[in-house]
Amino acid sequence: MSLFGSREGDRRLESRRDEDREARLWDFERQSIAEAYARNHANITRTAHYLGLERNCLKYKLKKFGIAGQGTSGS
Repeated sequence: MSLFGSREGDRRLESRRDEDREARLWDFERQSIAEAYARNHANITRTAHYLGLERNCLKYKLKKFGIAGQGTSGS
């Protein structure tokens, strides 16, 4: 046991921090994509170009984040 707490406690705290960081990153990415998608009037091709992504990557992320209209053609 260390002076400030157990190693197990330190690991749990670090794990919680990692989970918080991942959740914030997830939220940030989802919000950024949703805003870009709306800004580009749900056009997949334009949104992908705007974000610097391949269309297939954007389509995957739209599905992953449950953003409406991910099945549209992208025209």
